[in-house]
Amino acid sequence: MFSICAKIYIMRKETYNTRRKRLQETLIEWGIPKKILKKVINPPHKLGDLEKIIKATEKRKPSNPAEYFLKGVNYYREKNGQLPLYHSITTNKKELIKMEAIEKKIVYEGKYLKMVNKYFKTGQGKQHVWETVERKNIYGEGAVVIVALTKNREIILEKNWRVPLESFIIQFPAGLTDKKGETKEEAAKRELLEETGYRAEKLIPIISVPLCPALTATKATYFFAPVVEFAGKQKTENTEKIKVLKIPTEKIDDFLLNLPQDTEVDIRVLGMLWVLERKKLI
Repeated sequence: MFSICAKIYIMRKETYNTRRKRLQETLIEWGIPKKILKKVINPPHKLGDLEKIIKATEKRKPSNPAEYFLKGVNYYREKNGQLPLYHSITTNKKELIKMEAIEKKIVYEGKYLKMVNKYFKTGQGKQHVWETVERKNIYGEGAVVIVALTKNREIILEKNWRVPLESFIIQFPAGLTDKKGETKEEAAKRELLEETGYRAEKLIPIISVPLCPALTATKATYFFAPVVEFAGKQKTENTEKIKVLKIPTEKIDDFLLNLPQDTEVDIRVLGMLWVLERKKLI
């Protein structure tokens, strides 16, 4: 009797394992991420319920079966008073999740900028177009920004009138890497001297970040100049109206939070000051 019961148990176990393995293979094929797969195929989920969801998914033939399957799992979880695993997922199959640009076309070209339509493929294989802007007058990543500190622990800022905003904005000294063969460090020192009249002997690279990732691929590299000295008059261009400001570090918060109505603040000023404080540089 024991032998017969044991055989039945083993047969049922083998059948269960076979079903579970088949279910797992299907989910892997659909691109369910491994970290979610482990949670799906184990209790409290019932094998029979999962098989029903798979059959419903195969019958429906959605463009993203992994997403559709997970919604079914979450339906059963919520029905049983459990929280959903995830509200949405993407497949882990490289050929499906890879977002990639496949073509670009210039739709307008000015003296310094190009308007470019970038055609790209989504994770579901669909094609779309994104309107972007590219600079024509840069080398390398595109821009440098300098956070400069005087020997009296004053942070150098600029009150700069910007045409697109039609108002003043508080920014760090900055400029483009628009001279061929010039390093980012050389560009940073040059821009600081031209815009503010201050010279930096030492630069500490901090971070390189996208300026506006939804619009352009241009990046800015931030440098910290721990001790700068005044070397002479600004050498700004005719199209620039820049006022140099020296704000003591202990008063910088009050200054930025109480700007005149006609003056904006570049949000990256606030962010970079926080970074430098965390790094104990200011």
